[in-house]
Amino acid sequence: MSTTAPTPTSTALQGRTLNLWLALLAFAITFWAWNIIGPLAVQYAAELDLDATQQSLLVATPVIVGSLGRILTGALTDRYGGRIMFTILTAVSAIPVLLVMFAGLIGSYVLLIVFGFVLGIAGTTFAIGIPFVNAWYEPSRRGFATGLFGAGMGGTALSSLFTPRMVAWWGYVATHIAIAVALLVVAALVWFLMRDSPAWKPNRDPVLPKLAAASKLAVTWQMAFLYAVTFGGFVAFSTYLPTYLKEVYSFDLADAGARTAGFAIAAVVARPVGGWLSDKIGPPIVLGISLAGAAIMAVVIAFKPPPELAAGTSFVLMALALGLGLMSGAAYAQSAWTGGDDLPTSPLACDDTPATPVAKEFDGGQPTNPPDRKGQQITVVDVPKLIGIGYFNATSKGIAEAAAELGNVDVKTDGPTQANIDQQISFIDNYITSGVDGILFAANDPVAIAPVLKKALGAGIRVVGYDANSTPDAREWFVNQAEFNGIGKAMIDAFAKEAGEDASFAIVTSTFTTPNQARWISEMAAYAAKCHPNLKWLETVEAQEDNVLSFNQATTLINKYGDELDGLLGMTSVATPATAEAVTQAGKCGQIAVVGLATPNSMKPYVEKDCVKSVVLWNPVDLGYAAMYAMRAVVDGELVPGATSVKAGKLGDLQVINGSEILLGAPFVFTKENIGQFDF
Repeated sequence: MSTTAPTPTSTALQGRTLNLWLALLAFAITFWAWNIIGPLAVQYAAELDLDATQQSLLVATPVIVGSLGRILTGALTDRYGGRIMFTILTAVSAIPVLLVMFAGLIGSYVLLIVFGFVLGIAGTTFAIGIPFVNAWYEPSRRGFATGLFGAGMGGTALSSLFTPRMVAWWGYVATHIAIAVALLVVAALVWFLMRDSPAWKPNRDPVLPKLAAASKLAVTWQMAFLYAVTFGGFVAFSTYLPTYLKEVYSFDLADAGARTAGFAIAAVVARPVGGWLSDKIGPPIVLGISLAGAAIMAVVIAFKPPPELAAGTSFVLMALALGLGLMSGAAYAQSAWTGGDDLPTSPLACDDTPATPVAKEFDGGQPTNPPDRKGQQITVVDVPKLIGIGYFNATSKGIAEAAAELGNVDVKTDGPTQANIDQQISFIDNYITSGVDGILFAANDPVAIAPVLKKALGAGIRVVGYDANSTPDAREWFVNQAEFNGIGKAMIDAFAKEAGEDASFAIVTSTFTTPNQARWISEMAAYAAKCHPNLKWLETVEAQEDNVLSFNQATTLINKYGDELDGLLGMTSVATPATAEAVTQAGKCGQIAVVGLATPNSMKPYVEKDCVKSVVLWNPVDLGYAAMYAMRAVVDGELVPGATSVKAGKLGDLQVINGSEILLGAPFVFTKENIGQFDF
């Protein structure tokens, strides 16, 4: 493959402070709009003769919609970026503000609910700001940066304090018009002044598979629960507080609004403090303090302490406790190495002590009434992640060599020219329709590919994976190039040996949902924590198995972190040589270590120039060769559930591990001393 790439332009992250403040401004004004009903709920209740339940529903409707709508808004932000999304949502939020005004004017409770539902879109901007700000700041400063952005929730305080007063000063209609105009002005400022970070790249993968994959991660639900308790508690309490103060303490609308504003301001002040503390002492400790403090103060408030000093102090302390936790949860979610999965890890010993194999029952899928082709000619199609790159050219070569040796297999390799799961699914589906005896695959996404592979099994087609797995029940066997923890150990040991035990590094991977890369990153993180605890992970970026994008992402990381960056780890055979080229063109050979997974031929120029000292891989020709032999053994009834090994031609007997995986062997480290002995 070619490793040349365009000469980089400067991508230093200048202007991030301006963009952070613009994001905060947009967040604050949309949150003001989102909370415009709550401060006037007492007035609506009096004018429309609402009972407590009706009033609560009126206040809660925008909150619920704003919370759930963040799922879609976050997905759209991944695709279109913060600048576009902030502009659109800030401007569009002006419409429901005016519609709510209209509903209030004509005294329609039903329309207030309907337009309050639409007003919920203003509350989704938090899902824009978090990825937008994260892209501008390195992980070691994200807690504070996102905490400062999160202070924009002070828009609820502004709404509580000023909305009732503005109604008293200017009137109901003028107040809503003023807020709508403010939204449009901020939208214009965002459009003309805001820019997305150079480190941000659009993710155009289909949304539903990403949501499905995220929903299968335990950490998704854990973080959602923690955020619901902290931020949900703050929003629910601050939104309903004016009504509570009126009912329990008989404050008028303006006084209740002023006290609610104080509550919100306390949480706003605490929010960046919580983010900063999370950077310093860790999110779990801060979150524990937050939840314990909020719980204690909730009990105190339940006893209805006297107004002013006692009640006011209790409310402020509760707000401070909730505010501390508002960003610690987000920082906690970012504390794991981005790009890893949520599956259990099993880091190897720090020395070379081998792991003890763990017996596991067969967990692969089974075809429905497959035809008996034992010893007969079979037709097999190989559908890798993509075709046309050196790595999968090598696996295809191995598959063809094995088929020639076996003598009773017709095989072809076909697939997308980009690592696109939708295209890969289409290729497999077409071959199911045309009719084949077996399908070999390397998955772009383990979850998204599963239905079409199960369809193949249901049609009696034998299915064997290699290189990148699917969910186990979607295929019969998987040929594992090396155990994930072995790759993790080899990568981290090689980097620590070259860069030192306290070095800082970033990772260039394919996508965050690519199964093998996600597994390797998780095992790397676990092994580093166990055996090299002083190594510092900075960031993981996606490069989509694209040479130019990999080069640009590596260049961005070099410029972004400067002297703080000691190394770059490439997780794909495309990313690693492109990263080495970026380091070469930046004149950083010898200063930034490059360690990664790649084929020897693509890395020889960099190894020979001493820009790269360690390349970790296995022989992809052997991987394809083993996969073809496994397919033949499955068809012939020689590889069945419960087998402990399989014969693979010149490779000998390969061990069965993890129930339904066939292990090719331990990873190999190519160096200047041995890389010339290999030609693939």
